Amino acid sequence: MTAVAALALGVGVVSAAPAGVPRARAAPGDTAHLAPLDKARLLHRWAEDAMVEADVESRQRAVRDLEEAIRLDPSNEDHWLTLGKVYLVGEMNTKARGCFDRAVRIDPQNPQSYTERGRAWKRDWVRWLDTLSLARAIADFDTVTRLRPNGSEGWLALVPLLYDHGDLPGAARAAERALAGRPRVIDASLAVAYTSYRLGDVERADSLFNATIPRLTADRRRLFENAAPILGRPGHAGAVKRRPRPAAAQGSISGEPPPEVAPSVSDSEVAPIAQDVWDRLDPDPTTPENETRLEFWSRVAHAYFFFFDPLQPVLDSRADLYIRYGPPRSIDINPDGVATSVKSDVISQGRTASLAEYPMGVVRWNYPELGMRIVLNDRSLHGRFD
Repeated sequence: MTAVAALALGVGVVSAAPAGVPRARAAPGDTAHLAPLDKARLLHRWAEDAMVEADVESRQRAVRDLEEAIRLDPSNEDHWLTLGKVYLVGEMNTKARGCFDRAVRIDPQNPQSYTERGRAWKRDWVRWLDTLSLARAIADFDTVTRLRPNGSEGWLALVPLLYDHGDLPGAARAAERALAGRPRVIDASLAVAYTSYRLGDVERADSLFNATIPRLTADRRRLFENAAPILGRPGHAGAVKRRPRPAAAQGSISGEPPPEVAPSVSDSEVAPIAQDVWDRLDPDPTTPENETRLEFWSRVAHAYFFFFDPLQPVLDSRADLYIRYGPPRSIDINPDGVATSVKSDVISQGRTASLAEYPMGVVRWNYPELGMRIVLNDRSLHGRFD
């Protein structure tokens, strides 16, 4: 899948310059005549311009400008919110949450501050499954819904969190409120569709999925059309080869054992699966709904809502595994007996070779019913597990 834009989750990193070209910085002497608040606003604009360039040096310049803006105007929550977003881009999550905390204290009635802090807590939960992070993310988005009960954003953000928390009825209610809220967002229909299916309302789920998927952007529609993760190796839909179907194992949609080559949700050149292939997988051909396809669509929807991160917009191997096998029985973080660092040969001054060792995040997804323990590594320490 090509990079998915920040869509219905409504996440932006920082505001871009309107013309897309950074504005020239004034010389220090040119700002000496400005009042403190005017200079703070100018520094804030410079920081936003610097972030358009998307490199480390520009990000550091943005931090310096925003820190000076805060010194001049410490009660302006916008400075704190933008600084927090810059820290998130730089993977400084603790500092980012500290900025969002300050913005909440400045104006406890501003839902945007709770939204940004909730997103930061969600990132921690998705990466390391810290239950406290999950509880705090839910609390922040719950506050957003109380401050803006008719808005769609807060309710939609709650859906995957409540679902993962084991509160399916609550997730379904949040999805319905998102669907009825403003602004209208197409992802709310997906949320209602997959929670309806989990509640057993097969007919409504089928109707909503079929009405919504064709309206998605090409990248997201491809997620729902690419059934390679559950049918085997990528290839033409008409060429899918079926082996004798064993007793269905928990988690396996097609009932087949794991393929030798694991196709990825990032496979973007796979043709949509032909209707006759889906028909052969339908567990009850006497009904108009195909429960196997609805199960697949529901897993894709939850994986998208749960794992999508606008700072890492390509879904990683965790989404692959979830779509193919469903939720694991358990997940181990940095398990014993598994390497938590990677070694790399480094040439020093063109003459001497040394062995450098770098830490990495490790998770292990356990599917005992399938006899599988799958280790995933985050070599970049940016939350992408492969």
